Amino acid sequence: MAFVKQLYDWCQGDQQLMDECFRGSGRMRPKWDEAHFSDGAVYGEMIIRKICRTNSNTFAGRYVERQ
Repeated sequence: MAFVKQLYDWCQGDQQLMDECFRGSGRMRPKWDEAHFSDGAVYGEMIIRKICRTNSNTFAGRYVERQ
């Protein structure tokens, strides 16, 4: 969950980008895509939603762009 909190900051709260970054991070496990809730929501989706609900700080600087 701590890593997803960092992704929230760096991805400026963009949930789709957070998911994509997590999947590409090497921390991806099958549990991320498993339904763990009675409404059928998957674990990763719920973690991202929870982080987005409880945080408000995002990276306000500029990203380095490739030339």
